[in-house]
Amino acid sequence: MAKRKRKYWSFSVGPRGCCVRVYERSVGNIRLVIHERGQKPRYEGLDHQDRGKAVETARERQAQLALGLTAPHTVPTLGVTLDAFVARQRERAAAGDMKDSTLKEQERAVDFWKQALGADTDPTKITPADLEHVTLRRATGALDPRGKPVPEAKRRPVRTRAVGADLEVLRAALRWAVHEKRLFRDNVMEGRTIEKEASPRRPVATADRYDATRAKADRIPMELRGDGKRVQVPSWLPELLDLVYATGARVGAITKLQVSDVLLTATEDAPYGQLHWRADSDKIKHEWQAPINQRARQAVDRILVDREVGLRAKWPDSPWLFPSPRNPRKPLSVDLASDWLLAAEALAELPKLDGSLWHAYRRGWATARKHYPLADVAAAGGWKDTTTLRTIYTQSDPATVRKVVLEPAELRDLHG
Repeated sequence: MAKRKRKYWSFSVGPRGCCVRVYERSVGNIRLVIHERGQKPRYEGLDHQDRGKAVETARERQAQLALGLTAPHTVPTLGVTLDAFVARQRERAAAGDMKDSTLKEQERAVDFWKQALGADTDPTKITPADLEHVTLRRATGALDPRGKPVPEAKRRPVRTRAVGADLEVLRAALRWAVHEKRLFRDNVMEGRTIEKEASPRRPVATADRYDATRAKADRIPMELRGDGKRVQVPSWLPELLDLVYATGARVGAITKLQVSDVLLTATEDAPYGQLHWRADSDKIKHEWQAPINQRARQAVDRILVDREVGLRAKWPDSPWLFPSPRNPRKPLSVDLASDWLLAAEALAELPKLDGSLWHAYRRGWATARKHYPLADVAAAGGWKDTTTLRTIYTQSDPATVRKVVLEPAELRDLHG
């Protein structure tokens, strides 16, 4: 028996109470209906029968409706657009897809653009000249990080990277509004090249810096919370420092290690065991497994013993190697780990590295091993390819430069 043909077609977008539906009956043009909570459905006729175009229209109208824009084809202001973008980023941060520090920086950049360009500005009317004017004022220090004017006597030039970071947030927000939410179609940032730092800051943490910081790490406390009590105990900074220094991994990947990622069985290639680095904990979603050295093994052993017999034993069900002292269902936050590191560096009377904190140890790890084949260093440290390792992480150092100058290779054989 032949199936009956459908006499209509429809497409809906949005949750109940904020939904837009387009549909087509057997004859006539496509119609659109808006279902808004507390109001009667509103019907509109579209002057065409193009289903693809109707779907695009439904998505645009629903995105506008979600922002409180009830009139058709209304363009939200820059302020409304940026606030909606930040709301979406907060959802990502809550889901663990974004670091809290990244979210805070994006919130600041959003405040900057709302102040500098005007929250009531039509985003489709922003011109390249407007952006050039704002970025020039930011670069010269005439605008502060929140977009407010700075008195001439207090102005300080801003690095290209800081200006570029603000532009990157604006580009991401407008791209989201245009391509994902379809709030409008003109994007002043489309095709714009963001100038990069000519001499980016990529400091390296040396062995001496590690030794000095590690000597003070045991003095940094943390506060455990649970059962309505707060207890001051030594922090996990010594173990974090040892693992960063010994493995070269990103601190974010280390704080997200789970107990199940620790593989302590000794083998010929891994006499101290291995660590499994999961893709969902890595910045570039790269998964790898690598052996660890004695320093890293000792750090892991201390943590495991601490979890079993120490104060952390009241968190037996936490999967994390480093549970958050405030909520064991979550991993230790990078922000808190960074606060510990800064406190230890202050006790050691070390100046803060310009433009880096934990990541300087990853550069130091790579630089200390640049005499090994790049492919092996990349495999151990978690780089997907050797290009980034070679061009960004491996730095020159005085000892190697001295060897290059004082121990030149013999050229006699090359000339016969």
